[in-house]
Amino acid sequence: MSRQTIQISLLLLAAALAIGCKRTRTPDAIAVAIETDPQASSSGPKTVVARGSIRGKATFAGNAPTPRPINNQACHGNHPKPIVEESIVVNPNGTLKNVVVYLKEVPGDSAISSDTPIIDQVDCHYIPHVTAVAAGQKVIFKSSDATLHNVNMQGNGANTGNFAMPGPGMASPRKVADVEFTKVKCDVHPWMFCWIAVLDGPYFAVTDDKGEFEIKNVPAGTYTLNAWHELFPPQTTPVAVVADKAAEATLAYKAP
Repeated sequence: MSRQTIQISLLLLAAALAIGCKRTRTPDAIAVAIETDPQASSSGPKTVVARGSIRGKATFAGNAPTPRPINNQACHGNHPKPIVEESIVVNPNGTLKNVVVYLKEVPGDSAISSDTPIIDQVDCHYIPHVTAVAAGQKVIFKSSDATLHNVNMQGNGANTGNFAMPGPGMASPRKVADVEFTKVKCDVHPWMFCWIAVLDGPYFAVTDDKGEFEIKNVPAGTYTLNAWHELFPPQTTPVAVVADKAAEATLAYKAP
């Protein structure tokens, strides 16, 4: 075999090996390329945010005020249950209801919930007394009463409005966009009022009939937890959120 023939054979063999290597590239190698090269994936690299939660309660020390009964006989109709004033509601376990607990200015998360809370009017009484939403959400005002009500939203900017609800089954959705604590009242029945806490993000909760709250899906980090109640001074407490764990926080209130 001539020297020239040997050189040609070697070149052909090298070419065949190169083609074979290209054809047998493993799926794992392709996967690694997609993960490490943003250009290899049409959606680009994805960032996973570690999240935890904040939970706790609002305690109450001292003598709980006696709930003041409200004479709403004209509104009762077939509903025999009386109502009471709800500015301070101390639960049977010595905790405080209707405390709004929230975080402010959490970077990176500004999605608005698609939930639409309902504020009903029952026996000339707003239910619930305190509602929390993110700025830009809607609330639905509903009337279950056969008597005339008007809804007077006493906020600023988008959080204002004054409209009548003359009968049962009526519902009116309203968007609230200004960050503030908006008072809502009925001018027909002056004892009727409630609050809408309009907040700058999705991280909030309202203490329930056990005085408890939970804020879910909070990005891991260190924050200042804020608490608002319509009659007590505002409170703040530091809280550290760790991935896949619940940070604990206790808010302490006492009788005036």
